[in-house]
Amino acid sequence: DVLYAHRGDTLTPEILDKKAYIAHFWDSRCDVPCEPTLKGLADVAYAVSKYKHFRILSHNTQPSDISEMWQIARRQTNRPAWHFVWGDTAQMSRLADDYGLMERSFVFGNNPREVALIDREGMIRGYYDPSDSLGYLNLVHDIVHLLKR
Repeated sequence: DVLYAHRGDTLTPEILDKKAYIAHFWDSRCDVPCEPTLKGLADVAYAVSKYKHFRILSHNTQPSDISEMWQIARRQTNRPAWHFVWGDTAQMSRLADDYGLMERSFVFGNNPREVALIDREGMIRGYYDPSDSLGYLNLVHDIVHLLKR
């Protein structure tokens, strides 16, 4: 499956090679509910910015919305490790299911606040709500733990 990045290029598997990352899914129809999650992810990106082997992937089905969300994220953080990617609805649904987020009430149009943390070997390490202070702290702690191993 090919994913397209916010800069217009394709996302290659090498960008995640031996890196821990957050899988985040959002929908164009999300407005106010997405803002706390986006802010939490920006805070996470800042907190772990010294680690080169970490990425955030924010997935969507609408390429036109990627640019707007990218600009919002850029105002919050200037971290190159945050990638906004898009693909068709079937592809995004498959990926969300692979990350275990479909069973956690994720469907496009319903935006759960949870994200999945994936380790360097591609294994899901947990689910977190970065908009919640305890979820944010646990997520940052676990990312640092994964990256120091």
